[in-house]
Amino acid sequence: MDEDREQTGARVVRTRTVWAAEPAHLSFEHLDDTDRAIIQLLREDGRMSNAQIARELGTSQPTIRNRIARMTKGGLMKVAAVLNPSAHGYACDVVFGIRCKPGTAEAIAERISSRQYTLYVGYTSGVYDLLVDVLFHSDRDLYGFLQSELYPQPGVESVDVLHVIKAGRVDFDWTVPMEMGDESSPGPGRPGP
Repeated sequence: MDEDREQTGARVVRTRTVWAAEPAHLSFEHLDDTDRAIIQLLREDGRMSNAQIARELGTSQPTIRNRIARMTKGGLMKVAAVLNPSAHGYACDVVFGIRCKPGTAEAIAERISSRQYTLYVGYTSGVYDLLVDVLFHSDRDLYGFLQSELYPQPGVESVDVLHVIKAGRVDFDWTVPMEMGDESSPGPGRPGP
């Protein structure tokens, strides 16, 4: 619920906008210009306070707080610190292309997903059944993982190991185009006055 106040003479009239029942997960179609502007401001500075966002957008703190809560609860966004793995000793980034015996991909993916340093597990079509990205401290740790955890797993037919030696682009600043289907848009903008 957003709360906006309008002053009429000496009397303050409160108006409330009640959001319609939201689906379990929101999507871009559920956002208006204010939602997109909030996301953009938080992308620029994830520590920006609700008061700062409200001032920037010309609205109230409760409006900002409620919208952030709605988008977070709806699974649309998450405000979090992003660490640089190599600064924390994870110098070895490896992508695995895994071929699985029929009916075993989900169990294999679940076991790999339970590892703390697994960044990504994707079910794919084509040559591999799974694409997996895992961080290791060293090549020695990678070797240990392959020999004791990955190769022995029931259902693993073959594994291609792709050791990332240099990342050309690591981008946590992905943006949703301003309008659906507009891939040329630089991303959400701030609403006008």
